[in-house]
Amino acid sequence: MNKCLLQDQSLLIGSRESIDCLAQKDSARILAISDSHANANALSFVLQKFGMESDLLLFCGDGVSDIVYLLQKASEDQYFFACIPPVIAFVKGNNDSSSYTFMNKAAFAKNSGSPLVKIAVPLQNELTVCGHKILLVHGHAHSLYSGVSYLVQEAENCGAEILFFGHTHIPACGCVSCNSGKSSLLLLNPGSCSIPRACQPASFAVLELSKDRALADYTFYEIRHPEPRPFVPPPSYMD
Repeated sequence: MNKCLLQDQSLLIGSRESIDCLAQKDSARILAISDSHANANALSFVLQKFGMESDLLLFCGDGVSDIVYLLQKASEDQYFFACIPPVIAFVKGNNDSSSYTFMNKAAFAKNSGSPLVKIAVPLQNELTVCGHKILLVHGHAHSLYSGVSYLVQEAENCGAEILFFGHTHIPACGCVSCNSGKSSLLLLNPGSCSIPRACQPASFAVLELSKDRALADYTFYEIRHPEPRPFVPPPSYMD
């Protein structure tokens, strides 16, 4: 499978082959991170620990410039390129711009196409993993501090089974009933990898998703050096 650092028409980073393969896989590992707020080192640390084993990186906004910085780093460094999952999804947070540009120095050195890579940043994104529909948003446009009802409605509108979001800087995960009452929705916030709140540690999450299981297994990790450590967040406000 060819791994690339270019943006597909779906606004995901990765080759069309990788994106299609991810949709059809029997099982996949998802690395979910959010709210790095100009701390690319935190993102780099997590990717070097978990990126090679992951099929997908989901970034829930507020720090897309850090993602772009690491894409450029991956274009220059073969080891770090290997740490980047085959597919990357991200969305615009309230502190992000709508587009970014980075220089692909590998393309520049080979004189193969334009070295400038422009990245468009959507307010939300949808993708399929192991046959499950996933919705990714930041949360600032969904009245998040008043509850998750608008998030649930957004997920129901697009038929998502799993919704990732950020914005609060507080790790949380829970299943809620959709308004139709016919299915449940898994909502997960990985917390902030840089500026945690509510006495929680800097964190991220790893999900194991299977085609034949409706619910994903997930683990939250506290960012600690030299090794991240699993932890259990407090009871979710989504319960």
